[in-house]
Amino acid sequence: MAKRLNDDLFEGTTMTFGEHLEELRKSLWKAMIGLVIGLLVGLGVAKYVVQFLETPLESALNKYYLKQANVDIKENFTGADALEMHETIDRDQLVPDKGLKVEPAAILECLIQAAPDEFGHVQFKPYQFVASDLPLDNVVSLCKRLATQEADGDARDDDGQQEPNPSRALWHLMTPEDREFVEEVASQDSADESGRARVINVLNRLADQPAVNQSTDFAEIAGWDKEATRELRAVLRVREDPDRSRRLNKLLISDAMKPDLRKPRIVLVDVPTWKPAVVRIQALGAHEAFMIWLKAGFVAGLVLSSPWLFFQIWQFVAAGLYPHEKRYVYLYLPFSLGLFLAGAALAFFFVFRPVLDFLFSFNASMNIDPDPRISEWLSFVLILPLGFGISFQLPLVMLFLNRIGIFSIRAYLEKWRIAILVIFVASMLLTPADPISMLLMAGPLTALYFGGVLLCMWMPRGRNPFDEAYEP
Repeated sequence: MAKRLNDDLFEGTTMTFGEHLEELRKSLWKAMIGLVIGLLVGLGVAKYVVQFLETPLESALNKYYLKQANVDIKENFTGADALEMHETIDRDQLVPDKGLKVEPAAILECLIQAAPDEFGHVQFKPYQFVASDLPLDNVVSLCKRLATQEADGDARDDDGQQEPNPSRALWHLMTPEDREFVEEVASQDSADESGRARVINVLNRLADQPAVNQSTDFAEIAGWDKEATRELRAVLRVREDPDRSRRLNKLLISDAMKPDLRKPRIVLVDVPTWKPAVVRIQALGAHEAFMIWLKAGFVAGLVLSSPWLFFQIWQFVAAGLYPHEKRYVYLYLPFSLGLFLAGAALAFFFVFRPVLDFLFSFNASMNIDPDPRISEWLSFVLILPLGFGISFQLPLVMLFLNRIGIFSIRAYLEKWRIAILVIFVASMLLTPADPISMLLMAGPLTALYFGGVLLCMWMPRGRNPFDEAYEP
């Protein structure tokens, strides 16, 4: 015959419902006091917590940048240059920077002003033609225009006046050696780097001659350059200035020989630079550092007060148990706390580095340099250890479900394939979106699953009080 249900739900316990509520209130107050004290201590050490949490990220970033630097050197350099660069990267922990573009004339002027005795005697001519002003493919066509100027050099307008011919003027200002070389290049199909360099020297010797800007063949140029040439001509009428004369000649020659010669621009040279591979995590907002301090203090306070919080939870549970049942509390409490701390420690010391290496290697394959913010990293630090700590409670959950009769040991062993599938799905949800952290969580959880089975065997369940039939 089925038993009748007693309306007093707490008849079989050692405490009444009101006593349960009072015990819950006391446990909550004690837990809150412990949490507040932990938070205050955590805020005091938050600075050191942030520095500690930055360590694996900075280490992974340094490793990433050193590896990428070696890959770039291997792709772009060979021989002794590559060997020396690799040694600099590996030994000195330096990586090539993006480099600088500097103006040699401005740098020399600064050096002369800073140390006139050492650099005052250095001769440097600004506003000269450089290789970038004459594309390699245009060298032959430029020389042909200069070498064939005599054929149309006597062209005249309707009034019988000789038309301006800048090519003719430049040809007559050349030395015989320069004319011979220009004719030689004009007869070729293409020019090499040495040929271009010699043509650049010819142009610079022409730019040095004031006769260029004094020639009627260079009376005017069109476009926005007109005002610039008028200004320079006005200055040269007042006084001789070799630098301004060379600047004006470069403008006139470039305009006359376009499109073979490019428009004048500031002469810049590339200066290779190196920087330490040490990475400092960035904060993009003025308030971000304060929020990071609060988060770090909260994390530290929660970890410091977690033993007290676990103790209060188990104290509340133990208050409603019989004396022979309370002994399990003192077994489960350190066991639960130990599993939580073990999961969090596993995440921090053994999971962060391979996860970061995987994510940064994926960045490298996409040719995207990572620049993580500390607030995003701190969120990552919070999620992963917390997920590991909670998931490591699996053996206790299995023991609890076995105790209340939901699952038997035989069911655990028969459904292990489904359990592993559920473990992998849960690992996917509790970790960031990468396969490494999911596998590093699912592996230990699989071992803990079979450990939970062994725990259930070691602590067999007694008679289930709900086995007997019940009818309302």
